[in-house]
Amino acid sequence: VFLSSKVLESASSATQTAPVFIISGLAIADATEEVSLTSLAQSPVFDGASLFCSTEGKRGKALWVEASQQLRLVMCDAAKMWRGEQYAFSFDVSNPAAPQASPQISIEMQGGTAWQPAAFAKTGTSSDPLFICEAPQCSLGTYATGCVECAVCPSKSCPPGEILVLEGCSASSGGSCISCDSFANAIWSGTSCVCAPGFYGDGTTCFECPDGQTSLQGSTSSSDCALTVQQARA
Repeated sequence: VFLSSKVLESASSATQTAPVFIISGLAIADATEEVSLTSLAQSPVFDGASLFCSTEGKRGKALWVEASQQLRLVMCDAAKMWRGEQYAFSFDVSNPAAPQASPQISIEMQGGTAWQPAAFAKTGTSSDPLFICEAPQCSLGTYATGCVECAVCPSKSCPPGEILVLEGCSASSGGSCISCDSFANAIWSGTSCVCAPGFYGDGTTCFECPDGQTSLQGSTSSSDCALTVQQARA
């Protein structure tokens, strides 16, 4: 179940390539390649199942791609979705036999006017529908847990010579350990990754001092480049 795009006036298949909605993050066991969609239309929600067709043109069908774990919904010829309206459908999912954490499910549109991936939100009980939400802009060291809240990344330690990068952390990952050598003009000081002499950093990048100036190892500001090359040697 999803809301139509709030940005588009309409999404229409009246283009050379029919728009395709892609639902990612599903984990389905024993899925058939062709998935049947069931209408959940009930005022003021519109029928979403009849908007999508199989490659043979049969309405109410979607394509399951096992390799990428994606459900692809191709809009039928002349089908149209209007801005601000709700369209609903359902399909059966057979969960894998082994226990699994709740996956991060998202939807995007390809073809026509691009629609970047948007997260699904779920509230209430297992019978409640999924809705598209805008994930919050979380600060460094936190990650989105839904449509509103952010959580602190799990703690993680890195071996000597590597630093912790928090971008892209999640509930199962406290970030990535990256070698100090992979950063341009940075060196390992024995306890941390710092900028080499002649450079200064902002915590992510090392910048070269102006011509005729240099800096000591570990400099963090352009003002640290006040030394001339001769003074540094002295």
